Amino acid sequence: MNILNYFEKLNEKSQEIYAIALKEPLLLGKAHSSASEIYELSKFITDTDEQQMLGVVSSQIEASCLALSLGLYRPAMSTLRLALELGLGCIYFSANKFAHREWMNGGDLKWSTITSDQDGVFSTRFRKAFFVNLEDENLTYRERALSVFRKLSEYVHGNNETWKINGISLQNNTGLRSLYANQLDEVVTVIKFAFCVRYLKSIDKANCENVSSILENSIT
Repeated sequence: MNILNYFEKLNEKSQEIYAIALKEPLLLGKAHSSASEIYELSKFITDTDEQQMLGVVSSQIEASCLALSLGLYRPAMSTLRLALELGLGCIYFSANKFAHREWMNGGDLKWSTITSDQDGVFSTRFRKAFFVNLEDENLTYRERALSVFRKLSEYVHGNNETWKINGISLQNNTGLRSLYANQLDEVVTVIKFAFCVRYLKSIDKANCENVSSILENSIT
């Protein structure tokens, strides 16, 4: 088959899946709303580098949903995991500028460091430094973050079970869209919780109402 014809066939199949996704706008709306909320939260961060990093998180949530709508379920899960890593990475780097500078100069973003129970973003030490009077639910959210990261990582590393679910050809898959929706909720929730712990005390009173409206009923 001519290579152009081959990719035209792939595009046609992907567009078929896209047409189906457009008939189910609730998920697309949820992803877009989540991305917009993360972007709006970034505006309340005074550090330019941190603000830009959280802005990238917003773009990756949008990108993951686009991949999902085209039937690219594995890339959708991988990109959603990246959004989670960058979101919590931003929070971690805000309190560790040396590590942030290393990362900006080509260093690695280490998940185990970001989520360390000793001094990661969900540690009691982190909470006491930035929001001492917040009820200590950090460890619960740490477990939630580790759980969703693990589930999304199965699609990054190509675990055998994921091939049974996803396959190797473009096919509409309602089950994977549902799985994505659940993981999206968890990713956004843990990022918002970490944002609250780190930044809520430093946001001026004039903006507190705006932040509250974004966070309302989103952290459960």
